Amino acid sequence: MNWGATIGTGVLGAAIGGAGMLGLGLLWVRWYRVSSFEGKSGYFVVFLTLVGVVAGLVISMIAARLGHASRGLDANVWSSQLSVGVGAVAGALLLALAVSYLLADREPELGGRGVVIAWEVRLPKRMPEALDSKLHEQADPRAWPSEQLRLQLVSVQGNNSVGSKEASFDRQGFRQEEGQWVLPARVDLFTSKGRLCVNLTLGSQSDGFWPPLTAASAYALAQADSSSRRWSEWQRTNQGLKQSKASDAIMFRYMLLCSDSATATGKTAPAATSE
Repeated sequence: MNWGATIGTGVLGAAIGGAGMLGLGLLWVRWYRVSSFEGKSGYFVVFLTLVGVVAGLVISMIAARLGHASRGLDANVWSSQLSVGVGAVAGALLLALAVSYLLADREPELGGRGVVIAWEVRLPKRMPEALDSKLHEQADPRAWPSEQLRLQLVSVQGNNSVGSKEASFDRQGFRQEEGQWVLPARVDLFTSKGRLCVNLTLGSQSDGFWPPLTAASAYALAQADSSSRRWSEWQRTNQGLKQSKASDAIMFRYMLLCSDSATATGKTAPAATSE
């Protein structure tokens, strides 16, 4: 029955399967944003490695027996079983790699460049004391501490947050328009899936908003010719919806750019609908 060659093929197949799934596991942690909280990503990779060992052993031994039987009794035992068994494991790994790559949540790119969402947050004419007494007293937001001025982009799939990225505020670009501070910020579009949500922190108050964007629609907007890229209309944040006057509300607008594009600012920036 030539089981020695079959067992040898199985051992080699197990080693290849384990090594292959180890590599795939490391890729999946990044592609599918597996959390590293309490070692979750590490356990995930170890589990996949063990699955690869068992699957490689089984697949290679079954393929080896079938391959040898199909080639007849006169065929070289070792070469017939090794080639078919190892080939079957390698094929399974390549198939898993191809499928996982197509389904992965990868960072969008345009011509090798990343996609950036430029934001502008407009403060009300009278800063509400509820934001924070210290910020209320400090008229210039450029002096606000970074922990009290944050904008976080979140990807939401279903009802779950699957990833987030902190925006960078351009403090030198902070400006006043008709007595209202406008705070520009930028953040990389780090995901190709899900709906986008923004968490906004101003002082001790937590705010946020749901821009009319999904990761896919944001990527599509970024693909437009640079001359046609425009700011959205000003829209209210969740807290801003509670105010009757737009001048008393916290507002935001956005524009999609390539990573090396300059952001238009000031009154001269053209506006477009938010659809």
